[in-house]
Amino acid sequence: MNYTAEDFIKAIMALFPSGPIWNRSKGSFLYKLHFILAISFSKNANDAFDLLRDAFPSSSVFLLPEWEKTLGLPNKCFGDKQSLQQRRASVISRLTNNGGSSVQYYTDLAKSLGFEISIEEFSSAKAGRLKAGKPCWGKIWNNVWRITISKISYQYFKAGTSKSGDPIRTWQLSALPCLLSSIVPVNTILIFREI
Repeated sequence: MNYTAEDFIKAIMALFPSGPIWNRSKGSFLYKLHFILAISFSKNANDAFDLLRDAFPSSSVFLLPEWEKTLGLPNKCFGDKQSLQQRRASVISRLTNNGGSSVQYYTDLAKSLGFEISIEEFSSAKAGRLKAGKPCWGKIWNNVWRITISKISYQYFKAGTSKSGDPIRTWQLSALPCLLSSIVPVNTILIFREI
């Protein structure tokens, strides 16, 4: 809700007593003097509403740089050219991310960034576990994950959530390998493929 200076001047003028010396017309000194105050009141009230909106990362605009600074963003994998929607999504992801080392954790993380992935883990060949016709992997394959990217979500410019200068459509395919490589266990080797 936005209160205009006109809203405030009506409220201020209603506070004065009635009588011939209390001229409330737009051209009067009383009106002009208090209209200056009404402009300030309007700006302060609207800034207070904006502050309430900005307190939440999903709708933040003015405080978004503070959220990012607090959370160590932007991530080097995403660079500085993110849209407003992507910046908000990064903040929310960082706030809600509770960590993990399971395949499901990494799959969910990719999904929160707009990617559908599957992770295939390998293991070296061992007697009793190797079946005929299956590949015979060496010991190093114990640390290899093949990440298949099956769907990439595009983010489109949206009135009300995007800002002037944001691209019409964005996707960050190169960011996913960078991000996953930076957070997987140290000895893990990642192989990416897109279908």
